[in-house]
Amino acid sequence: MLSLGALGFAAPLALAALASLPVLYLLLRATPPAPRRTPFPPMRLLADTELDEETPRRTPLWLVILRLLIATLVILGLARPILFPRDEGPSRPLLLVMDDDWAASANWDRLVQEAGARIDVADRSGEPVTLVFTAPRLEEADVAPQPPAEARRRLAAHSPAAWAADRAALAERLAEADIPGGQEAVYLTNGIGGEGTEDLLAAMRGHGALGQARALAPDPLN
Repeated sequence: MLSLGALGFAAPLALAALASLPVLYLLLRATPPAPRRTPFPPMRLLADTELDEETPRRTPLWLVILRLLIATLVILGLARPILFPRDEGPSRPLLLVMDDDWAASANWDRLVQEAGARIDVADRSGEPVTLVFTAPRLEEADVAPQPPAEARRRLAAHSPAAWAADRAALAERLAEADIPGGQEAVYLTNGIGGEGTEDLLAAMRGHGALGQARALAPDPLN
């Protein structure tokens, strides 16, 4: 991540291509090759005709500038610009736990937005994401790392449940899960808490070499 004030670049190495713009300018301004001449006898009838349109020997300056601008925008796009980038800190795998019970439905959009931002950071760093939810379901997804794209797809397809969360049960699942150490553990809570919260945070902290678990609540509704 390269940060230049309010603008950051997730792939700053692509900016090295900007150094080729002077060479591209010289190529665009170069004299085009001479056209191939083929004798055509009837053209003698037009030998004395004055032509209003002439082909320039060099590419017009405005066209060169336009092409250079397009090339610059393409390079900046490949560098994956980010407006107002966050201070992402060291790169680590992400363990993301979310409340998705009835109490989380009021602030679900805020929870999804924060979770999406965390997944984006992991995606830019090339780190896996372990996404789990606190409300029990008939078919529980495996607690296992997955690519950020898959975590983002699951998050977009998920919706809050109409029943309470079971944080104690999730704490047991985390304790039994095969999750690599060195995780960044983040718990997005509904802001109310409830039974089993401390057990869940303890499981997140004590699973291997997990980092310090953080519980984040969304801003209250206006």
